[in-house]
Amino acid sequence: MDNPLNSRTYNTARNIKWGYILSAIQLVLSFISRTIFIYVLGKIYLGVNGLFSNILGVLSLSELGFGTAITFALYKPLAEKDTEKIKSLMRLFRNINRIVAVVITVLGVAIAPFIKYLVKTEQPIDFLVVYYLIFLFNTASSYLFSYKNALLNANQQGYVATKNNLACVVIMMICQCTVLLFFKGNKFAYTAYLITQAVIYLIMYYVLYRKADQLHPYLRDKNVKKLDKADKKAITNRVKALFLGRLGDAAVSQTDSLIISSLIGIAVYGLVDTYVMLTTKILSFVNVLRSSMFGSLGNLIATEGKERQVNVLSALNFMNFWVYGFVSIAFAVLTQPLITLWLGTGYLIDTPSLMLILLNLYLAGQHGGLLSFRDAGGAFENDWATPLIQGGVNLAVSIGLALKIGLPGVYIGSVVSTIIAFVLRIRLVYRKMLGRTMGEYLGKFAVYFLTVLIIGGGLYALSVFVILKEITIVRFTAMTLITGIVPNLVFYLLYRRTGEFEFYVEKLRMLKYSRQLLKDGKKGGNQR
Repeated sequence: MDNPLNSRTYNTARNIKWGYILSAIQLVLSFISRTIFIYVLGKIYLGVNGLFSNILGVLSLSELGFGTAITFALYKPLAEKDTEKIKSLMRLFRNINRIVAVVITVLGVAIAPFIKYLVKTEQPIDFLVVYYLIFLFNTASSYLFSYKNALLNANQQGYVATKNNLACVVIMMICQCTVLLFFKGNKFAYTAYLITQAVIYLIMYYVLYRKADQLHPYLRDKNVKKLDKADKKAITNRVKALFLGRLGDAAVSQTDSLIISSLIGIAVYGLVDTYVMLTTKILSFVNVLRSSMFGSLGNLIATEGKERQVNVLSALNFMNFWVYGFVSIAFAVLTQPLITLWLGTGYLIDTPSLMLILLNLYLAGQHGGLLSFRDAGGAFENDWATPLIQGGVNLAVSIGLALKIGLPGVYIGSVVSTIIAFVLRIRLVYRKMLGRTMGEYLGKFAVYFLTVLIIGGGLYALSVFVILKEITIVRFTAMTLITGIVPNLVFYLLYRRTGEFEFYVEKLRMLKYSRQLLKDGKKGGNQR
C-alpha cells in the first residue's frame, strides 16, 4: 500500500490546513491594521497603497510567465525523481528571475516621473515618488529569492511556504501597526510603514529560500547541466502563450485601479480598496483550495484517464459554485452594513457598483476550475488569445463607461469581459481538452447561478427591508447568523445526493483513513 504521506489527498489536505490557518490570521490582522491605517493616514493613502500594488503588478509582466511554465515542467522530473533535470530547471529559473528583477527595476525607475499623473486628487501628496520606489524595491527584490517556491508548489510542499509566511505576516502587521501609532501626526508615518514592510518581506523571502535548500539539498550543487534544446523549446512555447495571457490578465485585474484613480479620483479608489481587501482576504480561503490542489491536478492529468479528469473537474466546479455562491450572497447582504458599523457611511461605495463587483466575482470564481485544469494540463498555447480579448474589451468598455457614468461603468467592463473569457475557456477545456460538449457545463452552471440568485435575492430583501432597516450590532449579528446558515443549508438539501457532493464525502473518508494509517504507523514505531 502507498505511504499515506505521499498521497495526493493527504498532501492537498496538509496544504489546505496551513493555508487556512494563514488566511484566518491574515483576515483578523487585516481588519486591525486597516482600522489603524485609516485612523492614522485616511482614505487617500489607502488609495495610494492599493494603486501602487497594481502598478507593480503590471510591471511584473516582465516575468513573462516563466514561473508557471517552470512549475509545469517540474511535474514529470519530480514524479520520476530526476534530480539532474530538476537542478537544470531551477538554475534556468534562477537566471531568468535575476534578469526579471533588473528589468522591473529599470522600467519602474523610468516611469517614476509620471506617477503623479495617475493620482487624481485635490491636494498634493508629499513623497509620492519615494513611496512608489519602496514598492518597486519590494517587487524587484522578491524575484531574487522567491523562485524556489515553484519547486515547493510542484512537489506539493506549499505548506512549507505557508508556515514561513504565517510567522512573517504576524510579525509584519504587528510592527506596521506599532510604527503607524508611533508616528501618528508625523509626515514620515507612511514612509516608516513601507520601510518596515520592505525589511520583513526581504527576511521572509530569504528564510524560505534557505528552507527550500534544506528540503532539497541538491539545489546547492554547483555542477548543473544545461537543459537540452527540446526542453528549452517546450518552455519557450509555453512562455509565449503565457505572456500574452498575463498581458490580458493585467489589462483586466490590474487596470481598474488605474482607471478609477486617474479618471475618477484616488480618494474613490481608497473607498474601493477596502472592498477589495475584504473580498481578497475572504477569497484567500478559496485560493488556498486552488493552489493546494494545483500540484495534485498536474499529477492527476499526467496519470489518469479522461473520465476521471471530467469527474474531478465537475467536483471542482461544484466546489466553486458552493464557495463563491455563498461568498457572493454574504457580501451582497452584509458588506454595506459591516462597513457602516466599522468605518462609517463615508467609506461606502454605491450599491450598483458593489453588485457588479460581486457578479464579476462569482463569474470569475465559477470558472476557476477551468483555469486550474488549463494550467495543470499545460494548455497555455491554446488559450493565449482569450486574456487579450478579455483585456481589450475590459479596457475599452471600462474607460468609455467610466467617463459617462463613473464607478459602475468600470465594473460593467469587468463583467462583460469576464463573460467573454468564461465562454471561451469552457470551449477550451470541455471541447478541446476533455472531448465533451459545452452544454454539459452550461446546464449545471445555469442551475447553480439561479440557485445563488434566488437565495441571495431573498436574503438581501430580508436584510434591507426588515432586519437591517436600522443598522445596529445586534441586528447585524442576527443577519450574519441567518446568512451563514441559510445558503449552506439550502445548498446541502438541494445537492447532497449529487455525484459532486459524494466526491468530497469520499475524499474526507480517504483523508480520515490516511490519518489513521499515519497514527498507527507512529504507534508502531514508538513500540519498536
